[in-house]
Amino acid sequence: MLRFTIILLFASCANKQSYHPNPKLSNRLTESGIGYMNKAIAVFDTDSLLSIKLTQKAVEKFDSAYHCDTTNSRSTFFAAECTMGSQDFKGCIYWISKYMEFDTSNDEKIDGYLKLGLCYSNLGEPEAAKYYYNKLISKDSNITNTISVNLLKYANNIYYHTNPNQQKLLLEKGVNACNYSVELLKYINSIDKSQKLDSLISLRIKNCK
Repeated sequence: MLRFTIILLFASCANKQSYHPNPKLSNRLTESGIGYMNKAIAVFDTDSLLSIKLTQKAVEKFDSAYHCDTTNSRSTFFAAECTMGSQDFKGCIYWISKYMEFDTSNDEKIDGYLKLGLCYSNLGEPEAAKYYYNKLISKDSNITNTISVNLLKYANNIYYHTNPNQQKLLLEKGVNACNYSVELLKYINSIDKSQKLDSLISLRIKNCK
């Protein structure tokens, strides 16, 4: 009977035309999502496929929790963490944006802008990525090295084809990985001269032809 009641409550939450907040059910769904998330983390090194399935299940729970109570910031935070970890970058952008509506503190903006930049970089959308990286640098110039190190690692990964998932995402967008790596290196060079990438950029341009 309790299970049937919860199903009915969830159905009423999910119906956007007749939305009625249900914080208690939202919290239960969030805790259930956290349970799946922790299980996914626990088996990550031993069973990656199971970990992916558990992570997807966790995100489903967090999504349901949010739609049961759109003031539930915890559900958006954990959904963002799960989608980032599973490289669901489109989903991550959605959930980070939702979470940032709740927490407008400077620290959270810095973390959010960094993650949004990383997501857009991985999706082959450099202009959007640069937009958030530049916003981030304007708030904290000390973060420049963190951005350049992360981007350099990603630029090298796509150039050397070390991550099949990254290559697949770029192919779907029609983005040439070699040329894209050069574009990212040029951006890194523009924000962080300490990396000294001029020679690498010149060499990579020749190799991309």
